[in-house]
Amino acid sequence: MDEHILVIDSDEPTREALEISLKDGRYRVDAVKDIPEAILTSKQKTYDLVLYTARGSSRRTSTKKAQEGTGYLISGFVGRDAFTHGIKKAVEETFPVKDRVEVARRIGRRLEDYGIRKQGLSLRKKVEEEYLAALRTISSSLESRNSFRSNHSLRVTRLALGTARVLGLDADRTALAGPLHDLGYLKVPEAVLGKPGLLTPEEYEQVKLHPAAVVEILQPLECLRKVIPIILYHHERPDGAGYPDGLKGDEIPLESRVLAVCDAFESLTSSRPHRDAFSQDEALRILREGKSVQFDAQAVEALISLVSNGSLEEKLAAIQVRTTEGHLEKGFGLLNLGYLLLEIEEYAGAQDVFEELMGAHQEPLTEEVSVLAMLGMASLYSRKGLVEDAETLTGGALHLAKESGMGGLLGKALVAAGSVLFSRGKPEEGKDLLIMAFDYLDLWPEHFYDLVQAYYLLSNYHFRKEEQAQFLDYLEKALTLAERLGFERYFLRAEGISEMLPEMVKSKKKTEYCGKILELVGGSVVELESLPHGKAQERRQVLPLRIYGFGPFRVFRGDELIQEEEWKTKKSKSLFAYLVSNNGRPVSEDRLLDMFWPNVDVDKARKSLYTTVYRLRRALEPHLAEGGTSNYIVFKRNYYCFNVESKYWLDVEEFERHVKLAQLLSIQGNEEEAIGEYQKADRLYAADYLDDNLDDEWPLYHRDRLRKAYLKSLIKLAEYLANKGAFETGIHYCQKIFAFDRAREDAHFQMMRCLWGMGRRDEAVRQYHLCTEVLKKDLNLTPNSETVKLYLQIVEGKVFSPTAQ
Repeated sequence: MDEHILVIDSDEPTREALEISLKDGRYRVDAVKDIPEAILTSKQKTYDLVLYTARGSSRRTSTKKAQEGTGYLISGFVGRDAFTHGIKKAVEETFPVKDRVEVARRIGRRLEDYGIRKQGLSLRKKVEEEYLAALRTISSSLESRNSFRSNHSLRVTRLALGTARVLGLDADRTALAGPLHDLGYLKVPEAVLGKPGLLTPEEYEQVKLHPAAVVEILQPLECLRKVIPIILYHHERPDGAGYPDGLKGDEIPLESRVLAVCDAFESLTSSRPHRDAFSQDEALRILREGKSVQFDAQAVEALISLVSNGSLEEKLAAIQVRTTEGHLEKGFGLLNLGYLLLEIEEYAGAQDVFEELMGAHQEPLTEEVSVLAMLGMASLYSRKGLVEDAETLTGGALHLAKESGMGGLLGKALVAAGSVLFSRGKPEEGKDLLIMAFDYLDLWPEHFYDLVQAYYLLSNYHFRKEEQAQFLDYLEKALTLAERLGFERYFLRAEGISEMLPEMVKSKKKTEYCGKILELVGGSVVELESLPHGKAQERRQVLPLRIYGFGPFRVFRGDELIQEEEWKTKKSKSLFAYLVSNNGRPVSEDRLLDMFWPNVDVDKARKSLYTTVYRLRRALEPHLAEGGTSNYIVFKRNYYCFNVESKYWLDVEEFERHVKLAQLLSIQGNEEEAIGEYQKADRLYAADYLDDNLDDEWPLYHRDRLRKAYLKSLIKLAEYLANKGAFETGIHYCQKIFAFDRAREDAHFQMMRCLWGMGRRDEAVRQYHLCTEVLKKDLNLTPNSETVKLYLQIVEGKVFSPTAQ
């Protein structure tokens, strides 16, 4: 068998037994001990299945299963739809294991299902590709009969793709429609098509039939039905004088208007039997003259923008056309692992995966992988209640998806952004994005799962507004598609489902399927109530923590500050700060004893540690039952750690995330949004890290690291603001840097630029001399060549330029 399996299990004997058992089944197997190792191997390989050990975890499983001990989560097979199809299988295939033979049996059953589905997908893909290939061959054959039309469709397609991207349109549909736009000429007599002179009115009427002829040719193939209107109406005109239906203005699909302009440009710049080719300038002049009458003005201007900047031939040669689902790009293996971890709520591991992908500067990934990684991270933030940050990320993903020209990817990003807007209390804006998404999501089957989410969110929107007809219509669409895909697990996390399904049952639609979902949802709803009363009460009273590390260390339970007397001792507060600073990494008991009680007898120190941990837990969770399990402080095998999967907000974590996001936006060339992220980071940096704890040594490393990151962020802010002419604000950030370090030459450099840009030349010169003086006095250095070069430009009276670096 060719199937490749990744096993993730922290227990070496179990891991080895699984590896041997699965290899006996003739599978290729890689076994790793933890998520970081899985990330490393997934960078290089793509796996058909992932077998992940959840030891004693109740995440996404029933309480009963969690009590049975070790469970194995099997992912679905890897592919563009694995983020949903595969993940739902992971949940369904959670099971306790005592016999490794049982593991192999279940794996074999899963891969058998996988093989059947893969064959079905391959067959569908093969049929689509063969049909498309036949149509393109016919279209090409039609063109080859007339030498003056040779490669006409290919050139029109590339022109249309370039123009569509200028306008931010769906390149997928344009790529499908372009090569087939003249296929209807099959219905036009050869004598008319090949006539060397002008056509008679009767012959022209025959030619006008060719767009409508495309409908019956393309109708049999589902993926081509969405492009039929583009081809059908590409001879319509803004003034209504076109054919076949005399549409006018915005009644004509924008893709059709683009195709019409590109078709005309290509025809004008090519020779015909009755005339020579026009030059590009002449062709553009004709298009300009026909704007808003014969040709769409927006499409004409977009084409002019494409043609006017650089070599058109080089641009057209570089444009690639996606006409089928294509192959998995580098990074999809990691993406699938990230989404699997996200679904089983291993948030720390999922975050590591998405950050790895979003920060892949050395080997840049495709736009598709980058967008999906950003959407994965946004989903993680949303689940943790960080909806403002999720909105920022989905906004970045939307921007990148639009630039990619991949309609399905844009549709996916629109659904994610719409979902986040609902969470942010902006339902009207969210609804608009979801409705826009429908235009992009039903071209490729890989995006049908996103359609389920879009339908459901809209049904929930209308349910809340008590618009019964629309609510039931969208919910029925969501349920019908989910049933077809076997995607009922989606509804486990769907807000309002237990209220909405009974209404659907009353309407006597999808009653059996509604019952199946209610059974699933009911299990998850009653899970908390099935716990012993004390435990359930304890869970209900957990409040999210807000933790501040910049400035004095402060912790809020919900909205209430934990007072000094609640910590009992300074040591318990400091211990919590230390555990939080380790980002969920376990710290051994011995390490804590050495750090906090270095000169105390071991037994006494250990007793002090236990007392301090007890006080710490009581401060964080006053209602925690005696002997109860803390939601925030984890103790396992003589190791302590802060539970990073609990409900909390940490200013340091947020600061670093904004800085990373700003760096990512900078790499993408989006300075405007990068400025916003850097400014968010600046607002979080209230003061140096734990500035109320200057006695302990352990905060020094974090304090120095965070201050360096902060000053670099301020430098970037000053630079970008100077570039866009916001000199006063740039000076403000330079002054903030000097408050920390007056010998930062890069800050003096940006200060000089800002003063120069404001026309304050003398002050810019004085700033240079101040820089020279401070560097000499504090560091015994002289300014570098770039600073000297800038100084010379200023004293020579040159005009400020943002490129003066």
